[in-house]
Amino acid sequence: CLVMIYDFENFTGFLSIPDIHRDVAGYLNLVDGHVRRLIDGGPIVGLQQNLNSLDLKLLHEKFVGDGVMFILQVGGEDEADRSSNIRAFCRRLVYLKNHFSNVNAEAMRFMPVADLRQRIRFGITYGTLIELPRTNGTSEYVGFAINIAARLQKYSGNVSFLASARLPHADKWMTQNGFVKV
Repeated sequence: CLVMIYDFENFTGFLSIPDIHRDVAGYLNLVDGHVRRLIDGGPIVGLQQNLNSLDLKLLHEKFVGDGVMFILQVGGEDEADRSSNIRAFCRRLVYLKNHFSNVNAEAMRFMPVADLRQRIRFGITYGTLIELPRTNGTSEYVGFAINIAARLQKYSGNVSFLASARLPHADKWMTQNGFVKV
């Protein structure tokens, strides 16, 4: 599975703004909508045309504090197709990270403050997960890949995007796409 976690820079400080609580849900849903369109291939901020759909199936999503974890099954005929889907998804995440100010400009139509989060941070990795069926009929997931994605997001800092070398064929395409190996 592909595990992606995003979070906002200094969201706790954002929540301390007077009267912001009534607009937080709208803001989180706005950002979440943009991330979902990255997965689904719809238009994203700054691009009017639809993107090609990726062969990604959303298995699970979960809000965790001020961030969201997505667990995606990567489809494709072979490993090269799966790698291509992941590459395209990473490029889309970087695009959103680089144009996050446009998302904030959209939010300013309904938010009363100008002190919106300036950065969104992404951590993304790939690996095996264990599904935990719950007694209420839902499922949760655990595994090393979730832990790695959470730490990558946390440590991304000013870069705002860290991808694990565990992604399929990462060594072959990361540098070709402008990613820096650290």
